[in-house]
Amino acid sequence: MRPFLLALSVLAVASGCTAPTASPPAPAPSISAAPAAPSPTPTLVVGDITPDRLLQVADGGRDPYGYGAMRDEFINTVRPPCATAAGASEALIVKRATATMSYRFSPPPSDVFDGDVDEMLTRYQNDGADRLVAEWWAGVAACPHEQVGQGTQDHTVLGTGFAGNESILISTLRTGQAPGPPGTTYSATNYTAIIRIGDAAIVLRVFGWELTSAKPEDVERLVQAAVARATA
Repeated sequence: MRPFLLALSVLAVASGCTAPTASPPAPAPSISAAPAAPSPTPTLVVGDITPDRLLQVADGGRDPYGYGAMRDEFINTVRPPCATAAGASEALIVKRATATMSYRFSPPPSDVFDGDVDEMLTRYQNDGADRLVAEWWAGVAACPHEQVGQGTQDHTVLGTGFAGNESILISTLRTGQAPGPPGTTYSATNYTAIIRIGDAAIVLRVFGWELTSAKPEDVERLVQAAVARATA
């Protein structure tokens, strides 16, 4: 995996509840490839698609919760922006494994989880993995803003080329009504990394806890762990 840096200095965590104001989107973390190494980058290969090639409990920090396979109804929500049905890549699946858990990297005495992570690791036939990446590119281009119920979602490609043969990192700024007095709103950002490694692909979706934003450093940590597990 080629290391990448998430610029924490521009992080704006949109957490908690606020009065109904027209708040601007939180500045997004940027992602950039590390300087070229003096020696050739090793070719990464994903072996058989098995549960041990997914994120493991140990990758979730302190006492992660709810580790297991994703339920079908949640798998169906991991789609490009505005997609109402599975893309053409789904017909080319050879094998898929999934994992989900609540993670916690914050040090004690905090006992609150930092967020949730969902992972799908899939092998495709023919050009299925390439099609998957293209579907996410097309989704963000065609649907950067969408209305979801009484809220909105704004999608932005933050960076590319940070892992595998192809990779993109997408941020989704979610706003809507929050629990509390009428007019209480929330604003939170989650991230989706799509990483193609040969004929396989990782889709990693990282949320903050409840109505808070995921921390860029947590996203980086989970992406690195997912690629390392898949190519071990």
